[in-house]
Amino acid sequence: MKDRILDVLSDVIHPAFQENIVRLGLVENLKVQDKLISFQLVFTRRDPLAGSIKQACKEALNEAFPGFEVQILELVREKKPARNSP
Repeated sequence: MKDRILDVLSDVIHPAFQENIVRLGLVENLKVQDKLISFQLVFTRRDPLAGSIKQACKEALNEAFPGFEVQILELVREKKPARNSP
């Protein structure tokens, strides 16, 4: 089931990068429980396209999995600077 969900989400393209959100690594913590699909959309900075990407995810999943509830949490996680070894 998770593989099928990821296949559906791979059709959602981030317009700024012209790449799908799965390949970009934006989808994390995918869970399926009963009739609930939930996951996090994780961006490395505030993204003005986050709302439209989230909506595209919901629409794609609602079409592919009718009767399921879809919960998506948007997160911004800044990349930590790499630490140089002394």
